[in-house]
Amino acid sequence: MHSVPRPRSEINLHWLIHLRWTAILGQLTTFLVVRFGLQIEIPIAALLAVIGVEIGTILALLEIQRREVRRRLRTSADAGAERRSDARLRALQLGVTLLDIVLLAALLSLTGGTSNPFCAFLVVHVALAAVLLPMRHSIFAIATVGLAVLALRLVHTDIPALEESSALRGWGMVVAIALTSMLTVFFVSRVVSAVVR
Repeated sequence: MHSVPRPRSEINLHWLIHLRWTAILGQLTTFLVVRFGLQIEIPIAALLAVIGVEIGTILALLEIQRREVRRRLRTSADAGAERRSDARLRALQLGVTLLDIVLLAALLSLTGGTSNPFCAFLVVHVALAAVLLPMRHSIFAIATVGLAVLALRLVHTDIPALEESSALRGWGMVVAIALTSMLTVFFVSRVVSAVVR
């Protein structure tokens, strides 16, 4: 018996969920290192509230993914249902990508705005949007990142340690660019491989 092939939008959703779990793990690790390793005061409660929103939306995405798989297995021969499902999943992926940009901007706003070296992670969303979304949707992601950076310049909580230490900002940038590059290469290559298979 042949398995029903997974549509690209379903594969993309799967990897988007994986990326979000990775982001949460990275964010929590960063908060712990900054607060307890570097002894820098950051608003932990507010940051955890943003992560709570991320976790809640992941749980909702997992439920949507489960329902879509069940629906696809039931209606595998219905091309119209397949197109409607694909359109729904693509719209959902755009919404989640834009939400992720806003949530990352909220975390950055609470931790120094554009003086936070981890602003580099906004670029990951642009790279993934280029792979996961149609071009017209990717443009929304690019515009949202641009607006997020502008907002971070205007609205943010200063972190005195970042303002006062160019060494801390410099090493933070080294770490941020290294992690951004690794995550982008890893997830883009895995998504492309999954789609090709």
